[in-house]
Amino acid sequence: SLTAQTIESTLLSIDAPLPIEWPSRTSIFQQFYNLESLHPDTFELYRKPKGKFVFDADGLSNAFDECRNLKTIPGSIFDSVQFDGNLSDFGLNRFFRKCSSLETVESGIFSNKIFASAHSCNECFSDCSALKTIPPDLFSQVKEAIAFGGTFWGCYQLEEIPSNLFYYNTSAQAFGNCFAFCTSIKDIPRSLFSRCPEAVSFYGCFQYCSSLQSIPQDLFSGNPLVEDFEQCFSGCRSITSAVPELWLRYPDANGKNCFAGCTNAQNWADIPISWGGPHAEY
Repeated sequence: SLTAQTIESTLLSIDAPLPIEWPSRTSIFQQFYNLESLHPDTFELYRKPKGKFVFDADGLSNAFDECRNLKTIPGSIFDSVQFDGNLSDFGLNRFFRKCSSLETVESGIFSNKIFASAHSCNECFSDCSALKTIPPDLFSQVKEAIAFGGTFWGCYQLEEIPSNLFYYNTSAQAFGNCFAFCTSIKDIPRSLFSRCPEAVSFYGCFQYCSSLQSIPQDLFSGNPLVEDFEQCFSGCRSITSAVPELWLRYPDANGKNCFAGCTNAQNWADIPISWGGPHAEY
């Protein structure tokens, strides 16, 4: 007989209501390994009788985690979703983690006003190894988020970061490993973090972005509170321009191995040992 378990293991696409009552689960489509496509009104198809599709506060955690064959996400997929209860613990953590076939994310995917309450986007798209582009307005409604840890970790084919990606995230504090191992990125927009005055940590933010060629000198000019740059650009071996002298601008910050391996940087010889370079301490 048809059960939720058999559907989970065999479902290829969602384009019509399923012939069973969908079970209540926190991670609604987690590990639907064969799922390839989604209807723009996926959650409208499974709404509760005479109402909207309603989740509790953590009801979208790991929502599509490990949907390995999912290739695209409709921008309107969450438009009909509502939440019930306290949203204080709501986050977008691991939403699409390990969706290794995902190539595009449509604009407006998080435009539903409920996402304004999300406090974090940790690993939201981590290990989406086929992801090539992300829309500039991706996080424009996620205005309360303070953490973007590992958000795009291991997105090997991502070539460009929109300059206004974090324009509305003025409360953001942590960007640890945010773009780590994005090995196709060649440039970083100078205004990427300019609207994030509360940022305190960039631990490993761009580590092993092995195609990165330059770092804007004023990349962190709008971030006066930074305390941690450890491994931020570690392993970025293709950088040939001069790296920003963060060791002078943030003398009290943790810069351990920040520029380790950036041996082709124009001012490599000037980087102090405490920041991953060969120079004696200033």
